[in-house]
Amino acid sequence: MKSVVIISFSTLMILMAACIKPKEPRARICPEEPLVITTADTLELENCSDNYDTQRWDLPNGAFSNQNKIAVTNASPTTYKVQLSVSNNEYANDYVTTRTLKIVSDVFSTSVLNFNPFTPDDDVIACTVVDDLDVNDPDGYYATAGAPKGYLLAEKLPNGCFRYRPDTTMVMPDKDSTYHYYCIGDTYCDTTKVIINN
Repeated sequence: MKSVVIISFSTLMILMAACIKPKEPRARICPEEPLVITTADTLELENCSDNYDTQRWDLPNGAFSNQNKIAVTNASPTTYKVQLSVSNNEYANDYVTTRTLKIVSDVFSTSVLNFNPFTPDDDVIACTVVDDLDVNDPDGYYATAGAPKGYLLAEKLPNGCFRYRPDTTMVMPDKDSTYHYYCIGDTYCDTTKVIINN
C-alpha cells in the first residue's frame, strides 16, 4: 500500500511538472541610464532580459547583432534608436523593447551677451543662446542662475528668454552678470553669460 501511494505521488508530481507553463520572455536593456552621451563617448548596452533563448539587436543604420552586448557611439550629434527583441521556444511572439539615446556634441562653448540699458529704469530681456545642443529636443529645458545684482527676475518668457527688472530697493552696481542654461538631462547644458552694464 505504501509503495502505491509513493508511486501515485511521484506520478502526480511528474504530471504537474509537465503542465507548468514556462514564463514569458521579458525584454530589458541595461543600463537604464544614461540616455544622453557625447560624441566622444562609447556606451555599452547589454541584454538583461529574462526567460529568453534568442536575441536580436536592431540598430539605426540597418545593421543587427545577436551578441549579448553592443557598443553605441557616433561621431556627430544625433538621436540613436536601438531595439532589442527576445524570444523563447515556448512563445511564438518576439518580446521587444527600445532605447532612444541622444548623442550630443562633446564641445560646449559659453556665449556672452552684453546689455547697456538706456536708463537705470529699463527692463532687460536676455535670451539663451543655444548653439551646441538641439533646441527642438523634447527633453530640453531652459533655466537661469537668477537675476544679476540690482535686478529682479520679472518674467520667464518663451524660447529661453528672461525679463530682468531693476530693483529699486538696491543701489545699482556698475556691472553684474548671470547665466542662462539650455539643458538636456541634467548633465549637458548650453551656457550663456548675460552681462548688464549700468
